[in-house]
Amino acid sequence: MAHMSMRFVILFLAAAAACMPSAAQTLQVWVHSGPGPERDAYVASVQAFGGDLIERARRRRAEGVINGSGSVAALRTLQAWVRAGYVDAAPKNDHAFVSGQSAISWVGHWVYGHYKKALGDKLGLVPLPRFSSRTVTGSGSWNFGIAASCPHPEAAGRFIEHLMSRIEILRVTQVNGAVPGTGAAMVFSRHYAPDGELRLYAEQLLAGMARVRPPTPHYPVVSRAFAEAVSQVARGADVQQALDRAARTIESHIAATDAANHTTGKTP
Repeated sequence: MAHMSMRFVILFLAAAAACMPSAAQTLQVWVHSGPGPERDAYVASVQAFGGDLIERARRRRAEGVINGSGSVAALRTLQAWVRAGYVDAAPKNDHAFVSGQSAISWVGHWVYGHYKKALGDKLGLVPLPRFSSRTVTGSGSWNFGIAASCPHPEAAGRFIEHLMSRIEILRVTQVNGAVPGTGAAMVFSRHYAPDGELRLYAEQLLAGMARVRPPTPHYPVVSRAFAEAVSQVARGADVQQALDRAARTIESHIAATDAANHTTGKTP
């Protein structure tokens, strides 16, 4: 499996407080829209508290992990922020940060271009706080692989090798804003080189703080179940119950997939 770029989604993009209206007190978090990379941003806080979405050995069990003590602690923290008025759980749109209604936005690199255009030199990038004994940021983006059924694996390999060249990595990341997937490309990146405005992402990667998403074909369901739990918790649902439902959803999907594969003779 080759990685074209690394996606880091767990950093604050912040405007300097002195440049924001005094009424801007809320933290813009993405708790009101559907599943997507915004939801994955909160996985880092779950992992910092010692939780995760699914066990990592075989990546088939969610019970006791996504609804374990660390995950519960992380989402209880988020819920406490909402109840204290630090987070608007039902904003009218996604423009609170650029319009000055929120001083801090918890999101990722894909919004940098939009934020930079709107805020200019008022925009700053800072890491997440250390929620517990360790600092965690997330990573993972588009990947390229060769299927076992591929009739021309050598040709596919040469194509991927071409995509992983420095020039092609920089061509892709110039468009999507992601962190280049190799150190050789990163050095030549406008934003992620040592003097780049987004260098913090690269520094966290190089320092070993990043933890990849669970590499499983079930990840879309895992992510969706977690996203739904985050939305429910932000709206006042019981944290343990919301995460228990997420665990059941994930394991039910894995069991159904196993049953279907057994019937068709496919390898899970």
